Amino acid sequence: MENKKRNIAIDYYKAFLVIFMISAHIIQLVGTPNELEVKFSDFVNLTTFSGFMFCFGYTTNVAYLSKENLPHKKIFKGFLKTLTTFYIAGIFSIILVQKNMSPKTFTDLLSLQELPSYTEFLCSFAYLYLIIIVFGKGICKITKSLPLTLLFIALSMLSAFIDPDINRIRILGPVVGGYMDYYFPLMQYFAFYLIGARFADRISKPLFAISAVSAIVIKNLYSFNELSEYRFPPKFLFILTGMFFVYVIYTIVYGICHIINKSNNHDNDINQKDIYASAKGKSNIDKNHNSKYKFYKLVSIFNNEICFISKNTIYYLLFSNIIIFVISYLKLVRFAAYETLFRIAILVFILIITKAILCLYQRYSLLICK
Repeated sequence: MENKKRNIAIDYYKAFLVIFMISAHIIQLVGTPNELEVKFSDFVNLTTFSGFMFCFGYTTNVAYLSKENLPHKKIFKGFLKTLTTFYIAGIFSIILVQKNMSPKTFTDLLSLQELPSYTEFLCSFAYLYLIIIVFGKGICKITKSLPLTLLFIALSMLSAFIDPDINRIRILGPVVGGYMDYYFPLMQYFAFYLIGARFADRISKPLFAISAVSAIVIKNLYSFNELSEYRFPPKFLFILTGMFFVYVIYTIVYGICHIINKSNNHDNDINQKDIYASAKGKSNIDKNHNSKYKFYKLVSIFNNEICFISKNTIYYLLFSNIIIFVISYLKLVRFAAYETLFRIAILVFILIITKAILCLYQRYSLLICK
């Protein structure tokens, strides 16, 4: 498969999903949310993991499946990083959220017999890396064929009708689901991975039409809160409605990125060098051109921030969980006059402090290399 140009829309989508998930965790753990915040949290529950699976399918197709030889070492490295992140987040969750520090709790964590609160999704992604290592070539063949892709998407979605109680082996929970824990089972969510791996736009029209009509009917019958009750284990209605919103959000993000790129690529009136010169006061170019330069600069800065979050998704999710767990444990919200503003401030703080930590780490790493 030939190399594909980087899709900035996927970076935007991943960054928005990160911000959505962090926001939902803040709402769920810090203080008492208002009705609007609860609805937003329910919406995030419906769309976020599905969206991450979609993006993961897209990125792993480009990074791994499209290669002539599957880069097993690189994939295994991703598995180790994700599993380590799960363990670290799990330890903080046990201590600060579950407040259960018995030796058995930690051994259950290490043996994957127990998945601590707000970390379960990380375990599922760690498993997914192993599945790619073992079945990568087979997945590649599936995604190259539209009929096969549609077949396995249907099988994945229909697996939501299987009684989860048939699984009594805890370690298989992240793959097939069950009632023993709050699992994000890959078997049911694999449809989103395949759609992403197929690059969405190739098969979005038929699936979008089906899921759109179905989701509209479902949404008229159920509220987001009622649909959230079908989340653990995921039912067919939950999966299908999530598919619709994954398409909608991706389409919106793709459209925004297309407009931004179009505005950047169609500056027919002025040369970019002239704009730069104008901004430095070395040209007599119209002030309007100077404004254009400032606009491009702001867009460039925004793009860089979005790409940074996208490339460091797992670290943002890890540090955000730790910070939210600490704030929840210390009950710092009791000092806030306005809880909603306090929660927004936490989100901003997390985004700033995580970037600062990552930038410092990168600089330190470069100094050591020198």
